[in-house]
Amino acid sequence: MKNKEKSSDINIALLNNKKSERTTFKLTVEATENLKWLQKHFNLTVKEIFEYISSDILDKQTDIKDIIKKMKDTPSPDASRYWPRRTYVISRSTLRTLKDLSKKHEISRDDLISNLIEKIKIKAKTKNESDRKKYNEAHKILSEYYDHSHNIWTRLDEVLGDDDLVRDVDGFFDVVFEEYTRQLFEDLEKLKKEK
Repeated sequence: MKNKEKSSDINIALLNNKKSERTTFKLTVEATENLKWLQKHFNLTVKEIFEYISSDILDKQTDIKDIIKKMKDTPSPDASRYWPRRTYVISRSTLRTLKDLSKKHEISRDDLISNLIEKIKIKAKTKNESDRKKYNEAHKILSEYYDHSHNIWTRLDEVLGDDDLVRDVDGFFDVVFEEYTRQLFEDLEKLKKEK
């Protein structure tokens, strides 16, 4: 019976950590712009971005040492580089983690969150560039495939001439290109533009 009670206590604690809290941050101009970019690019709310920061960077301690070192090595931006304080809704656990890190490392909580937002945007842009290169390469390979296929069809047409088999060969290439390759081409074009 006691184990069940402890288990439910843990679940309640986890749920309490997910509760939203309103807090104010004085973010840098760059962080505010990066936050808007992340919202638009990934179609996320500010709270969802803060949740990502909490789960991917703060909880896993990914990149946090580098960010703190950078902050300690670089002086804080002057006052003109900050937006006025603004209220955001974030989870209790995220807020607590930010406060704890800020206190432990003797760094500004607002500068910490500004640097975390910048780090996420850099990662997202790097991933976009990587994806764009990959999609460009795939598009190039498909173009080569299409050119090669067209060359084969032309050669077969020359060999078969007026033979009825030409229609079969022509139909085969139309089906392969129209039903499979064209859709892949179009998908790749869309992905290249989105990234």
